Amino acid sequence: MKKTLLSLFLAVFTVASMNAQVIFLVESPASIEGSYDFTYTDPTGWANTPDLTDDANAVNGILAMIDDGTAGDSLGCGISASLSGKVALIYRGACEFGMKISQAEAAGAIGAIIVNNIPGAPIAMGAGAVGNDVTIPAIMVTDQTGALLRQGMAEGDVSVFYGTKLLDVNVGFTEGGSIMASSAARPHVISDEQDEFGFDPGIVAINYGVLDQTGVTATAVISRDGSEVYNETLSDITLNSGDTLLVSFPPFYPAGFEKGEYTTTYTLQPTATDEYTLDNERSFTTVINDEVLAYATTDPSTFKSTPSAHYRPSTGIVFQSCVAFKDDNAADLKPKGVSFSATTTDGISLDGEYIEIEIFRWEDDFIDFTVEPTFDDLVFEGSLEYFYDGDLQGEVVYVALEDDITLLDDQRYLVCAKSSNDALFFGYEANRDYQWTIETYLEPISPVNTDGTWYATGFGTETTSALGLHFDGTIGITEKSSNDFETTPFPNPAASFVNVPLANEGASLATVTITDLTGKTVATQDAVVVGKVAKVNTSSLDAGTYNFSLELNNGESTAFKVMIAR
Repeated sequence: MKKTLLSLFLAVFTVASMNAQVIFLVESPASIEGSYDFTYTDPTGWANTPDLTDDANAVNGILAMIDDGTAGDSLGCGISASLSGKVALIYRGACEFGMKISQAEAAGAIGAIIVNNIPGAPIAMGAGAVGNDVTIPAIMVTDQTGALLRQGMAEGDVSVFYGTKLLDVNVGFTEGGSIMASSAARPHVISDEQDEFGFDPGIVAINYGVLDQTGVTATAVISRDGSEVYNETLSDITLNSGDTLLVSFPPFYPAGFEKGEYTTTYTLQPTATDEYTLDNERSFTTVINDEVLAYATTDPSTFKSTPSAHYRPSTGIVFQSCVAFKDDNAADLKPKGVSFSATTTDGISLDGEYIEIEIFRWEDDFIDFTVEPTFDDLVFEGSLEYFYDGDLQGEVVYVALEDDITLLDDQRYLVCAKSSNDALFFGYEANRDYQWTIETYLEPISPVNTDGTWYATGFGTETTSALGLHFDGTIGITEKSSNDFETTPFPNPAASFVNVPLANEGASLATVTITDLTGKTVATQDAVVVGKVAKVNTSSLDAGTYNFSLELNNGESTAFKVMIAR
């Protein structure tokens, strides 16, 4: 999907109108009434769409399924039967969002609801080729919400409202107004000592309601794999109507992070019953793991980020999707590869498509974002080439580094995936808004370059590149002994066996210990060594990723990770 690029960081977190909160409500039938998660079109990316923060542009009506003659869930890509005065329900897929909403408007709809066709949160919708001609507001909901709406329509009329509605009691906070950890995944080797990693929890609390509120309570809870490690509550907060307030909790900088999933959950509750509860609680997860640093949500079993959508700029041909990285202890990391995903449009295959990965030291000097960061002093560190060997639409692929790159402490780096195909889109996550986190730590996250022009915020703080930076995290660089050696086992992914190249000849036997990603030992075996290769039997392992530790009878040892495919 094509998106508009944003030029400047916000210098100060603002809300356009303190009481202007865009909400989505199902008003009837009673079986499904309530508020649901959604995203919406806005004039920033859709030139002629009404501004939903203006209550005059709210949509209130009865749902009707768009009918363009396609079987099953209608996609709305062709001329539809009449929708006069209705709110069109349309499924994502097959054509651009702008085309779907344009067809609904042409059929007389007063609004449109797009239903996501994959699990997960709704995404930011790009206008595409015809979206700037659309003059009705639209929203996107999850696949689960879509199923509920269809269920309600089977029972009778479903009445919906979306837009700005003033409620008496309505406090909340946005995803972008939440301070979260600086990344969604982070290597353990730069997180396991005192003060190496942590953050200052906080939210920007907002009173959208008509009535002043006293006695508001804010809570921050952090858990590791379900076990609580931090719990702080602030009480007696006063929020007058239209007010915003930065609520700061005590810092969270533990002596050292253990590996696992750390989930931060914020809640904000008034003493009276809140009339809109969808924004009273939000959660964010960071995975402390063996090898990957990423800003998009990351699967802890595969160490790969999970894109929720694929984007490219609305103009330009050469497109670089990037992530920035800077850490006080970066020298402890050894880069080993990059993961990314891509899709194409109009039925174009990815097979044979060329992607270049470039790594730069970002030497430009900047300390805040009142003026946009510059990209004039990018020092080339290395590149990778990747040719797709199949039409792997939307699949996360991994590219291994061929040359060693040494990282420096406290040095900003930029890693980019580059394509010159104007029909190719790179993977992004649109479910994790880093706005207030960026405002707090003053570090860029996901820049974009199109035809030589850089945009420090890329597609906005709520749309983050799903590039993953992979490091050798099994053995910390400073922890290696003189008998350790590095190896690249093959095949990887493996099935029934894996070959392990050795540094020297002379060993005749290897003892192999295999553990899963939780650290549990799943197998121990002896492997025969022939020349400079040890052959390890993996036929008994289930599909997944495992850590291997190999010790030779000549005193040498190594460790590596292998994915088992079934």
